[in-house]
Amino acid sequence: SQPFGGEGLSGTGPKAGGPMYMPRFAASVDYPDIPPVPVDLPGPTGESNRLSTHPRGAILCLGPDKQAQADTVLDLGGTPMVHDDDVSGEELQTLQIAAALWHGDADRARHIERALAKRTGAIVPLITEPLNEGHVLHERHICIDTTAAGGNAALLAEVGG
Repeated sequence: SQPFGGEGLSGTGPKAGGPMYMPRFAASVDYPDIPPVPVDLPGPTGESNRLSTHPRGAILCLGPDKQAQADTVLDLGGTPMVHDDDVSGEELQTLQIAAALWHGDADRARHIERALAKRTGAIVPLITEPLNEGHVLHERHICIDTTAAGGNAALLAEVGG
């Protein structure tokens, strides 16, 4: 096991390179269809690997067409957040959000980025490109090393239950 990826920075098999992880490093991305229910993935002998997706958290839709952005976030399986008024820089620093969307002019984008950079805690990205599943969903891989149970995932699950 190497601490290079996956949730909690642990990973073997597909955990550090799930279907939505690797395309983030490409200039042009076509994300595969990821089913919302857990999926069993191939892995080395003695391992059980399951992939599931979950909403990252609230995605703040800043416009210019907030409702269209919110609809896209919902269509991709995410959780949109829309405010009736423009959100101030101070509000951007305190809202409980996982990301912010802006598809307008570059000057406003820089203003939003500066406000997001002043936040404490986790980094909140500003998304200015077309949305995809990788922006709104979090991949979760659960890997059970079953070698201690003779490679029998069911046996190990019974002990843990």
